[in-house]
Amino acid sequence: MSTVGCSLNCLLTDFLPHTTEVQHQFRTRCTNACALKQLDAVPTLGSLTLWMTGLVFSAAVLPDTFAMVQAKLLRSVVATWYKLCFSNWQGVVVVVVVVVVVVVVVVFFFFFSFFFFFFFF
Repeated sequence: MSTVGCSLNCLLTDFLPHTTEVQHQFRTRCTNACALKQLDAVPTLGSLTLWMTGLVFSAAVLPDTFAMVQAKLLRSVVATWYKLCFSNWQGVVVVVVVVVVVVVVVVFFFFFSFFFFFFFF
């Protein structure tokens, strides 16, 4: 089980009644199955009552899974795009092509906006 999947499963416990034994067992099983030691980050004894009711568990313990998924997806898309477009090219050529494309796009939008403003207003 991946750590992201486990963290998402742990979020499901927030929808269970807060005082059930089922929720406690599910959290224990999820914690033991994950590489993340989620209970190591449990709030201090002063807020233990809040933690036992599930009110601070997801905010205090779980990582930001949405950001982790976004970063993984972005790395995958960039790696695939680079592999498809530039697998046989050298690094200098890639940089030159990217810079030229960016400059052309910026100049085009500047010219188009100026042309539109000048002739229609």
